[in-house]
Amino acid sequence: MNLSKNKKNIKEKKKRKKNIINQLNKIKILKEKIDEKKKQIKELPLRFFATIENIKKNTKNQCLLIKKDKKIEFFNKIFLIIDKLEKIIKNIFQLKDKNNPKLKGISLIYQSLLDIIKKNNIQIEGIIGEEYNKNIHQLKNKQKIKKNSKIKKILKKGYSINKKIIRKALVKI
Repeated sequence: MNLSKNKKNIKEKKKRKKNIINQLNKIKILKEKIDEKKKQIKELPLRFFATIENIKKNTKNQCLLIKKDKKIEFFNKIFLIIDKLEKIIKNIFQLKDKNNPKLKGISLIYQSLLDIIKKNNIQIEGIIGEEYNKNIHQLKNKQKIKKNSKIKKILKKGYSINKKIIRKALVKI
């Protein structure tokens, strides 16, 4: 009986030992999970900060694009005014009334607008005698373009900012 009791005790001890080992393994796994969660919690503010920085950068870029688009939109309206002023000045000169105070006023306004354009790094495109370039110039009528075609008349000036064409010059060759 003693021997059977001993065997039973040994079995129970082995069972308890196995149970303890299982429990220790579970505890180890739980500790690893806790450590991982702690690491994630520590990284969380860094991720939020990075996300906020990305949002700031994207917002800044979007604002710059919107400003650029609005600037181009504004100057396209100014170009129309300049076109009309040029026609008025041309018509008054044809009347040979160069001392007209209205002409002087219109000329001052015209010159002020040109100064504003220059201050904003806008270049005027299209010069008489310049070689025709389809990227910078637009033909008034469907004229045949020959190699080395020169511009003979500018109907409307073209404009560009930083070598990007805002409006092509309307020309005759």
